[in-house]
Amino acid sequence: MELALGIIGVSSAVDLCFRYGDSLLRKIKEFRDADALISESITKVEYYWTKTIWQLRIINRVWQSLGEGHQDLSKQILHILVVKLNKAVLNIGQVEKPSSNAKQCKILSARRKGKYVLLVKECLDETLREIKAWQKMFDPSWYLMIRVSGSAIDEEFANANKNLPTLDDSKSNSLSTIRGLRHSPPEGSPEKKQIFLPRNGLAATRRHNIPLSTSQLLEMPDRNFLVIQPAECDDVNSDVSTLTKDVRILAGKLMGVDPASFSLLKCAGVVKPSAPKPGRAQSFDFIFYFPKEMRDPQSLRRVLLSSGEGHSLSARVRIAKHLASSICYVHALGFVHKNIRPETLLVFKDGKSSLGSLFLVGFTIFRMADGHSMRLGDPAPDKNLYRHPSRQGLQPEATYVMQHDIYSLGVCLLEIGLWKSFVLYNEEDGQLPQPTRVEPFITNGSSTKRTLVALARDELPKKMGDVYSRVVVNCLTCLDKDNADFGDESEFQDEDGVLVAVKYIEKVITSPRPSYIAYRLGFLR
Repeated sequence: MELALGIIGVSSAVDLCFRYGDSLLRKIKEFRDADALISESITKVEYYWTKTIWQLRIINRVWQSLGEGHQDLSKQILHILVVKLNKAVLNIGQVEKPSSNAKQCKILSARRKGKYVLLVKECLDETLREIKAWQKMFDPSWYLMIRVSGSAIDEEFANANKNLPTLDDSKSNSLSTIRGLRHSPPEGSPEKKQIFLPRNGLAATRRHNIPLSTSQLLEMPDRNFLVIQPAECDDVNSDVSTLTKDVRILAGKLMGVDPASFSLLKCAGVVKPSAPKPGRAQSFDFIFYFPKEMRDPQSLRRVLLSSGEGHSLSARVRIAKHLASSICYVHALGFVHKNIRPETLLVFKDGKSSLGSLFLVGFTIFRMADGHSMRLGDPAPDKNLYRHPSRQGLQPEATYVMQHDIYSLGVCLLEIGLWKSFVLYNEEDGQLPQPTRVEPFITNGSSTKRTLVALARDELPKKMGDVYSRVVVNCLTCLDKDNADFGDESEFQDEDGVLVAVKYIEKVITSPRPSYIAYRLGFLR
């Protein structure tokens, strides 16, 4: 199967998906009258397959607008869907079906009927899990079309949104989400969302510090909670008009994100500051909604320092997935974050794992990916620990690029994998106190990087396995000239800035490669 798929084109892959998908639906519909539980599972499979059909049709139609790297990645992921659907068809075909399900089930003994229903339902639930898992794998490359220019894509999404059936699930809105994130409505149009909020609207709120976090909680009069995050210019001499424009663009895009998919909080708006004082940088307050059915946010730093060894490998890998996805989507939105560290990561309790769900915040010194970099920094060792050596100090030598965010991701993944905070604090008094020690002890940027890479190669495999460790090493060395995946900067000089994001998805999100076997055994499932 793998060899055969390697030589077919995208149209053939899409046709195979449709053929296997149609065959699967025909087979499972034969079971609909057997039992109410089976009927419910069939409806769920049909529900998710509807979204997949529309995505496949759009990918097929806009294929020529995608770059070669984007095409290669999408084709590999489509081939995985072919394998999954073929497997699902074979599995459902092996379930023993009475000649007439509805009539035969009525005369079966209660015990035999119970076993039969259970067997069919398990098969359907496994099919549903596989389709949903594929959707998670496909989403990063799908949403990367936010950055691809071309009227053909705009037209396709406009037509698809007119014809797409309404599905009662946040993830089913991916078509309208992608259209909204590609182009914001013109000023004055009814669809234009209000970005900037009146400052006096926060007068009745109470602020609560989130320990060891750059964020705060806002408690509204009706007891709703929001997250507040300041963003400011790199310097008092920065261009405030440029920052204001970037704030408006970023906030508008964050208003349209799906937190469950993006691992980014949904923005409620931005509060403009009062007139800045002389000698102080301009600052804005981003306001974010709580993610649905989640509570009690803590910074990842606080969690690392307070929870010891009490979390399973699965729980740690889960928040690692969330972090890797969030950075992917920040880049898909056209921004670099510049401030990825445990203080800018919030972990919410969600009742699904001992750790919960992780979200990237901390948009304090962001900028557009193609915007001008001021090359300003600071000497703080606890912040430089998460910066590539070329970006450390008061005057970093290199212009900030997306790979610098990938390096910061590598440091955070290393901490999550070892479950060890590299920064210790004097006390937790609700503010952000000065750290007492940075581990491993550092002398300069170059030696810090060597120490981190050595930890990832020597110590991390014992706790997280070889695949996770390779991902971390790849992130930490992504700017090395001898890095086979990221080292050649000339490979990423495309007009839309998509190639580096494609490489990131391929080497980090679906590492070690998006084949079916790697997907089953790899870092991010």
